[in-house]
Amino acid sequence: MSALLLKLLAMGIMFVDHLGVALYKSRLIPWIPYRVMRIVGRGAFPIFCFQIVEGAMHTKRKWLYLVRLLCLALISEPFFDLAIYGRWWNPDSQNVFFTLALGLVVVFLMQACVKAQGMKRVLLIAGTVGTLLAALVIAERLLKTDYGWGGVLQIAVMGLLVLPIREIPAVKERAFSERFIRGVVVTLAVTVLAAICGGSEWFAFYALIPIVLYNGERGYSGKALQYALYFFYPVHLLLLGLVFRLP
Repeated sequence: MSALLLKLLAMGIMFVDHLGVALYKSRLIPWIPYRVMRIVGRGAFPIFCFQIVEGAMHTKRKWLYLVRLLCLALISEPFFDLAIYGRWWNPDSQNVFFTLALGLVVVFLMQACVKAQGMKRVLLIAGTVGTLLAALVIAERLLKTDYGWGGVLQIAVMGLLVLPIREIPAVKERAFSERFIRGVVVTLAVTVLAAICGGSEWFAFYALIPIVLYNGERGYSGKALQYALYFFYPVHLLLLGLVFRLP
């Protein structure tokens, strides 16, 4: 499964999740279909978190990647509030792209720790831990982002994939495959979020299947497709808000 197919799958799952919320809060579907759609939607976030880590490993312009996430978060916020809460502004909850951006900063620092040597590495590790703690507080208390501190921590755990795990002697001796290592790290990350958030988040484990099947290839790419994928998030929220949530 290519990165493109993985992203399209996550977007489809996310749409089911958000559609369920919009329909239920508009009193157009009963509780049971709503819960089913929410359970299906649990698989989207781990896939997006994994792709954030993949993007951090492959992008050449790291801070531009972060700026794009932040811009998308700001653009999407009123549409997120409209689709989920039925009003254009809700200060008590911010969309998931803020969570992804905070997690990305931590992953970037983890990458820097790998490349550094000596005392610089020690300082960077301390800075990474401090940044992670600050990101957890910002997500949970200041911005009140979707998935909160648990979401940022899930990305940080998946960030272990940027570390040279394959170079650990025990790993090399047993010849663990890249997919096996990925599966173990993602399982740990999903377990962390499920333990923090509880409830239907335990159903997110099915996201392991497409993540493990990911073949490391980018898939078809083009400027038009890239923009369409980026703007799917705010556009689908705006449409859901306009159709189902406006009085």
